[in-house]
Amino acid sequence: GQKVSHYHLRNIWPLPNKLGDLLKRFDKVVVAELNNGQLARLLRSEYLVDCKSVAKIAGQPFRISELVTAIQQNLEGGQ
Repeated sequence: GQKVSHYHLRNIWPLPNKLGDLLKRFDKVVVAELNNGQLARLLRSEYLVDCKSVAKIAGQPFRISELVTAIQQNLEGGQ
C-alpha cells in the first residue's frame, strides 16, 4: 500500500527552514486549507512543488471523510 504523511504548519511566514526539501521528498503533496488555496499557491511559487489544494470556504472545519476522500482521489491519480 501507499503511505501518507502529515505536516502541520504552525506559522506561514517565515516558512519553516528545510520545508522545501521535505516537500520534494514526496511524489504528491495535498494541502488542506480553509480558504481559496492561497497556501498551495505560496508553496508552489516558493518551492516549485506541485501541490494539490483541497480548499473549503464554508466556515466549518474539514470532516475526516472529506480529507480521506481527497487523499484517496489524489493517490489514485484523480483530482
